[in-house]
Amino acid sequence: MRKTTLLMTGFIAAIVIGTLPGLAAGPVDGEASLVYWMSDGAVFGDGGPELDEGTVGGRAEVWVFERWGARAGLYRAGFESGSDNIDYGNLDLLARVFSPTENNYVAVGLGWERIDLAPGVETSGVRVVAEGRMGLFGIVHGYGQAAYLPEMDDFFGASDVDGMEYDLGVAVEPGPFMTIRAGYRNTTLDFTDTLFVPGAGVESEAKGYHFGVGFHF
Repeated sequence: MRKTTLLMTGFIAAIVIGTLPGLAAGPVDGEASLVYWMSDGAVFGDGGPELDEGTVGGRAEVWVFERWGARAGLYRAGFESGSDNIDYGNLDLLARVFSPTENNYVAVGLGWERIDLAPGVETSGVRVVAEGRMGLFGIVHGYGQAAYLPEMDDFFGASDVDGMEYDLGVAVEPGPFMTIRAGYRNTTLDFTDTLFVPGAGVESEAKGYHFGVGFHF
């Protein structure tokens, strides 16, 4: 835990020092969207409960001076039975380290993710985030986001939990305030089984296409 705290402190300091020159006056812009995730996968490895149910979540972000950003997201994956959902919630603070235009940039940041795997079973921890956006033509841009989850909390039946997450897609802004998104998202947790087969490695994965609609300002 101490190593993680030192990593977070150093990373934040590097972001602040590297982005101070960008604090010239500029606009505030952002976006808020509802997202429908057509997820599938297995929660506790092969043989575990299967995911195969589309569920609605959401995302919101704000950028200040076209340099500093904050983003929150909640993506929900549904079980085949339709009885419960897995919630993937995150909050990130971001800074653009390369930004020739508003729709062309590279950003890095730190955040926090909480994953509710089942009623009463959850894990959370720090995220290290990198993302990029590239204008394709006119009102269309592509994006890619990746997050590394280096040290998630242990939960019932699991220890040594870490993970990866990525999201690739395109966004269209057909009107002054409207945004339409489509992409593919994957969240994977790796952990050591401490209950059924002690010492065995297990992979928990939720993946699938998502579609969203919202507004930007």
